[in-house]
Amino acid sequence: MRKLLWLCFLLFYCQPATEKMNNLTEIEQIAFEKYTDKYILNKNTNGSHTLCIKHEPDTKTQPFTPLSFFIFDNTENKVVFEDNLPNGDVEWLNDFQIKVTTFPGIVQPGKENPRSYIFDINSGKKN
Repeated sequence: MRKLLWLCFLLFYCQPATEKMNNLTEIEQIAFEKYTDKYILNKNTNGSHTLCIKHEPDTKTQPFTPLSFFIFDNTENKVVFEDNLPNGDVEWLNDFQIKVTTFPGIVQPGKENPRSYIFDINSGKKN
């Protein structure tokens, strides 16, 4: 009898992963597929685009963790830009530009550290 109750509990109260995915917005579904549950959603000030970032904190065993991110167009419901870096940071500069900074593993004197680029959503170009 106890086993039957346990089985009923499992059948009625446990949601399958596909049903959980149906409860998410489109950007959350894409982020979950790419990064599981380790992501941050950061909208620009006018709400037209969302920056989805996966960046795990540095640890003693892995001081340089990879940075993965994409920009999602909220009006057209599609990814407009995506990049992966061995170590870095990304932030909104304004409603249509992001600044991506990469940090080298070993900082060498006399070389430009860190390196960065700006991505413009309207033009679709890196500068």
